Amino acid sequence: MKVSLIELKDAYGYNRPMKMANIAELKNRLSFYVRQVRRGETILVLDRRTPVARLVPIADPSGMGDDEGEAWLSQMQKRGVIHIGRRRGVDELLKPPPGRRAGGGVERLIEERQRR
Repeated sequence: MKVSLIELKDAYGYNRPMKMANIAELKNRLSFYVRQVRRGETILVLDRRTPVARLVPIADPSGMGDDEGEAWLSQMQKRGVIHIGRRRGVDELLKPPPGRRAGGGVERLIEERQRR
């Protein structure tokens, strides 16, 4: 469904004009558009003047309560849309796997080269 430029200029989100960006512009200025979405804006994504997606804030601007947010995340996980991590700390993520020495890779490489 191609849309004329006049129709696109009349695109509205809730009570204000919806911002639009073509894919190339979105790719080049992604951080800018993400900031706009965080502020509550909705961005209509166009591929050759054809609307293909809409970037919207995850939470309602009025704010979701903690219980509502947890319920929403749980629902999204059940649908397979997201995967909720185990909330491990950074220290646990940086620990070497069991049975391996920290920094042992370089030492093993040197030992292997000396055996040749």
